[in-house]
Amino acid sequence: MRRDEGTITLWVLGLTMMVLALGGIGLDLWRVLDVRRELGLLADSAAIAGASAIDEGALRATGEILL
Repeated sequence: MRRDEGTITLWVLGLTMMVLALGGIGLDLWRVLDVRRELGLLADSAAIAGASAIDEGALRATGEILL
């Protein structure tokens, strides 16, 4: 007869480590997506700020873009 004492403990320990590792990867991926969204919002805000600072009168009169 084989001695199987402790094998369940090793399986549970291994599965727990895998779940923790996958959870960490999941958190890292959500953080990457959040930072990407923030950078997109920042770029949009910069584009709006730049576009709203253009002198429309000069643009229509001469075709030159002046801030």
